Amino acid sequence: MPRMLVVGLDALSPTLVEQWLPDLPNIQRLMQSGIYGPLESIVQPVTPVAWPAMISGRDPSHLGYTDFLCRRDTSYTDFRLVHSRMNRVPTLATLLPAAGYHVHMVGVPVSYPPLEIPGGVCVSCFMAPSTNKSIVHPPDQQQHLLQQTTTPYILDAVVPEQAADVDRDALLHQLHEMDRQRFDIARYLMQTTPWDLMFMVAMGTDRVGHYFMRFLDPQHGKYDPDPRYRNAIRDQYRYCDERLGELMAIAGPDTLVLVVSDHGIQRLDGKLNLNDWLAAHGFLYLNSPVDTPTPLAKAPIDWSRTRAWAQGYAGQIYLNVQGREPQGLIPPDAVDAVLAELEASLRTLTAADGRSLPVTLIRRNTIYDGPHANRCPDLFVQIDGLRHLTSDQIGHRSLVTPVADLGNDDASHAPAGFMALAGPGIPAEGRFAALQLLDVAPTILQLFDVPIPTDLKGRVIHTVDDVYSDDDMSELTNRLRTLYLS
Repeated sequence: MPRMLVVGLDALSPTLVEQWLPDLPNIQRLMQSGIYGPLESIVQPVTPVAWPAMISGRDPSHLGYTDFLCRRDTSYTDFRLVHSRMNRVPTLATLLPAAGYHVHMVGVPVSYPPLEIPGGVCVSCFMAPSTNKSIVHPPDQQQHLLQQTTTPYILDAVVPEQAADVDRDALLHQLHEMDRQRFDIARYLMQTTPWDLMFMVAMGTDRVGHYFMRFLDPQHGKYDPDPRYRNAIRDQYRYCDERLGELMAIAGPDTLVLVVSDHGIQRLDGKLNLNDWLAAHGFLYLNSPVDTPTPLAKAPIDWSRTRAWAQGYAGQIYLNVQGREPQGLIPPDAVDAVLAELEASLRTLTAADGRSLPVTLIRRNTIYDGPHANRCPDLFVQIDGLRHLTSDQIGHRSLVTPVADLGNDDASHAPAGFMALAGPGIPAEGRFAALQLLDVAPTILQLFDVPIPTDLKGRVIHTVDDVYSDDDMSELTNRLRTLYLS
């Protein structure tokens, strides 16, 4: 019977992994003995969507949300924090137990309230509000499990965006302890309970990038060469690699091992104040001016005249469509024309210093066709490879804010995370160039010999794709022989 250890390291960067590989011997061992490479994330690459997409093999249009907040029906401003009960699609936490396997999940977003895994254990993720709530299932194991690591149990480590003084030494200690606790609980469960799939996620690799990127990247707009923090991100990677090695030793050589991240991390260069931009270009209308950053729900928006508004990470634009939104303005047959108008204007974006910004524009209907697609944005905006993010508040003094004028968050997510898979049955194929986040679930299901739902969009990565039939091979070989195959 197969057994698999999955260690999720949120925001683990493929670029930094390869740069620091000598310091990461356990990840390096997996790379040398199996399959690895950058892992293309979903659009947009944000944690509370990416991990559920990963463990279900379904894109956000099947989940019904694309961000930390889930749109209520087709409301303009009624968005609610996502939680585990919103995920109604089958996942590894349901499909594998149904096939008789023991599954444990520790810290996997989104798992609050804790997932009720038959025969398994779930410890909630960073989105749990308090340890005074039930964050473990079965609930009678909460106190005992949390006692297996350091106290107090840290749900998350965040710094107020505009905090003037940040105790960075204390923050680094907190990040270290937060990851320690997830590894400690995973180790305990592996040593004391039956398990076939252990799937844990550590968030410190994400948080350390957000708060210490200015000390790593000399091109950062707030670069600080302080030697005390130059290696903060590398040290977090090193610690997680060390703990990975410990879990691998407990699991033994016959266990499959997967290290995976939901997206990467990179420096942040600035923010486009997207709703201010939409107002300036005649897509969003206010009944009266707003002169301080204000959430849309509190802004005096004239929805009867508004054609588009933005909500969500990195740039997510909704259209005000007749028959869909409460005060829909755009006739359905004019949607493509409005999108084209938006796209043409967005391609003229410039940074705060006046330089032109490259923009990638992705229409929802080109990537998402699931049952909840209508609740997703109509247009996704990625500016300069996500080095510029967006603000969805309105009332800023300028359309683009440079990173020097932003708060304590130093980083943006990168579109590609990292994956390395090794163990019994995994060929030593080395680097793959076209891995996708949605490949993870079907790959794990196939390794456990569990039927793969037919509506999954990913592929099994460790088997050879039979792309060409025998007839295809014959025809194509004959066609190419003269130029290339003779």
